Amino acid sequence: MQVIFESRDPEASQLRVLTVRRVRFVLRRLAWLVPRARVQLSDVNGARGGIDKRCQVELMTDGMDPVVVTSIARS
Repeated sequence: MQVIFESRDPEASQLRVLTVRRVRFVLRRLAWLVPRARVQLSDVNGARGGIDKRCQVELMTDGMDPVVVTSIARS
């Protein structure tokens, strides 16, 4: 399974290895169905603060529409 990690935050590079490992572990039984996963981490409001950290996971399957899950939290 190919896991694509995207983030503009330079500190998020420390999370890359952990993220890829966790996605592969969670989806290990569906690897035959989900060949690619994309994880995007972003800070919606930038330096203004607030509940603005977004994690979006997109599972791309062969022959079907992608499945997208988004969560927004404080950190």
